[in-house]
Amino acid sequence: MQKPHRVASNRHTGDTVLSERVSFDRDAVRCWRIGRYKLNERPREWPTQQRIADDPAHHPALRDACGDGAVARHDASLRRDRRGGVQPRGEREGARRGGGVEGAGEGMAHVRSASRGYVEAMPDSSYGQPVSLRTPRWYRGVAWLALAVGVGRGLVSAAPLEAQSTPVPPAAQNPSPMAERSRIHARLVEGVPAGVMRTFVGTADKPVQLFIPAKAAQRAAVDVVIHWHGAGWLPAQAVAPLKRPTVSATMTLGSGSGVYDRSYRDPAAFDSLLAQITRELSAARGAPVRVDRVVLSGWSAGHGAIRRILLEPRHVARVSGVLLIDGMHTSYVPEGSVLASGGTLDTSNLVALTAFARAAVHGEKRMLVTHSEIFPGTFASTTETADWMLAALPVTRRAVLRWGPRGMQQLSEAHAGRFTLYGYAGNTAPDHVDQLHALPELLKQLLQ
Repeated sequence: MQKPHRVASNRHTGDTVLSERVSFDRDAVRCWRIGRYKLNERPREWPTQQRIADDPAHHPALRDACGDGAVARHDASLRRDRRGGVQPRGEREGARRGGGVEGAGEGMAHVRSASRGYVEAMPDSSYGQPVSLRTPRWYRGVAWLALAVGVGRGLVSAAPLEAQSTPVPPAAQNPSPMAERSRIHARLVEGVPAGVMRTFVGTADKPVQLFIPAKAAQRAAVDVVIHWHGAGWLPAQAVAPLKRPTVSATMTLGSGSGVYDRSYRDPAAFDSLLAQITRELSAARGAPVRVDRVVLSGWSAGHGAIRRILLEPRHVARVSGVLLIDGMHTSYVPEGSVLASGGTLDTSNLVALTAFARAAVHGEKRMLVTHSEIFPGTFASTTETADWMLAALPVTRRAVLRWGPRGMQQLSEAHAGRFTLYGYAGNTAPDHVDQLHALPELLKQLLQ
């Protein structure tokens, strides 16, 4: 028994239309649409499938777009469906998805929910299946643009869309989807201790926040902690309680370790920074000030500045200590190929840091490295780089279970001479920020 045609209401215009359910060969439908575009015609409403069959221009358009073969297949499909009088399930499913198929045929692709900006590949087995052409009005503008771009790139020749679409660039990293609620993730209260905060233009024309604690204001010689990546009040709180008169200089140059690395590619950039700090200290005191110990500190991407600075031998001689806070990263080789997939670490970014660590093992320098369990995925984690450094020194890591600052949980440690490494639990963003807020305790540990 033939199923009756369903009467449907256009939800945009309120008109009642007869929905003639006729299945189509996908290539024929695609070619009809392309042919209509080539005739420079855009229907006011996407017509029902029956109207396509009755369109006097569709045969020339089909021939022009896809050749006589598409017309023959199209007409044969129409004759078959008219005899059967069925309502294809594929059309109902397509309507429920909220739009029609924007490309069809063997090896073609389907633009699904184009406003969300992704393309879903359509399996080859879909060839010859019924489709729906009833498309919401909001979708048509997006579909028009998508098809126009596709036609311009050669869809008329029936080339696969996958071969013509521009690949999506890989993400900078894969943020953890985990939510951690066990640890307290305590935060320091923002504020500047007693002293003077001065700001000047430093590396890459970025502001440098120089904090001079009250007890160091009139000293003729002070130590300097230079910190990269973070707010200036955090290092200020870290240096204020130290026994030796110590000032902090803090700057944020951008996102990613690359911008920090490039900013100090010229060794003179670090020389200039030290000279600027000395001038500001002298201006604040009203008399010359000498810088004694220089300590470099970097959180997250800030380590990029340190690894570049330590490539210069005279800078290594000038620096007394290094603090790396969950920020010793490097790339995979090949790019993006993790260790579990056969990739290796790009050790060129680790050589200078490891050489400084070796000097700390021998008691010549001071170095403290921390890491979390965060796995970025697109570049090496701080756990992987820490393991590589320990193997290169070599220094043995041992497991511990201990509370750390800000409610962190320490899982491992390694000690040799004046070199220390701490491994902490956590693979979420709050765990990463925990370590920055542990700066006062970590700096004290490094310098004691």
